[in-house]
Amino acid sequence: METILKVENLNKKFKEFELGNVSFELPKGYTVGLVGANGAGKTTLLDLIMGFQKINGGSINYFNKCTSAEENEVKNRIGYVSDSNYFHPHWKVKNVATAMETGFDNFNKDKFYELVAKFEINLKKEILQMSKGTQMRLMLAAQLARATELLVLDEPASPLDPLMRDELCDLFREYVKDGEKTVFFSTHNIADMEYATDYVIVMKNGKIIEQGFVDDLKEKYSVVSGNSKEIDDIKKYFKEIRVTSMGFEGIVLSSDINRVVEEFDVAVETPSLQQIVVMLLKLKEFEG
Repeated sequence: METILKVENLNKKFKEFELGNVSFELPKGYTVGLVGANGAGKTTLLDLIMGFQKINGGSINYFNKCTSAEENEVKNRIGYVSDSNYFHPHWKVKNVATAMETGFDNFNKDKFYELVAKFEINLKKEILQMSKGTQMRLMLAAQLARATELLVLDEPASPLDPLMRDELCDLFREYVKDGEKTVFFSTHNIADMEYATDYVIVMKNGKIIEQGFVDDLKEKYSVVSGNSKEIDDIKKYFKEIRVTSMGFEGIVLSSDINRVVEEFDVAVETPSLQQIVVMLLKLKEFEG
């Protein structure tokens, strides 16, 4: 697997929270989702990657050559979108265009205005007059108008309406289609972005508890449902299970499926990414 960014044993300590020995690689040419509940450490991890905070231990390697986010090459090759507006609140679209053109040689003003029109952003409004969703669209337009190789986005879908979230998935697909670029975005609700997610990293309490290509994870786990009369005998196989008066449904390791099907009258389905993530976040073995 060719990678675009490699994180090894990354550590950051705070008074009441620790990002502990985090390691992963971002595959080149894919959209990668960083998933976890609020407070899992997602924003801290992105801040460390972007150089906004100092690490206490471990290392980050960018583009298989650079080791610091402060290097000009890294800054020029990465586009970053925060979960809140980072432009001056009294700026208008034209001011954003001027600032981006001044700050980045790889900024395409024509493409920026094309995206502004596509996202229906009012040219006359100051940023503070825009909704949070529009502010997010403006930051997206500014970064997508640059010739970058890695997009890092913190909760980009949260302030967007359902239609724009769907369009964001299409934008991600377009960005990575040549196989040379990667999107790395965080979210606490992967259901909205599952269509665009190729690879997922699941965080809980400052640690990575699962990661892999989505198709591989859907092969690793299976959804099993059946009659609640059999629950006492079958529950030993489940990683996570939900029981109602109508029956049960839960997640089982696919390696156990043959035994489950032989012993019980159950239905087996491929899980959604959302089901896998929810199951993982519920597991007590990953409690802090």
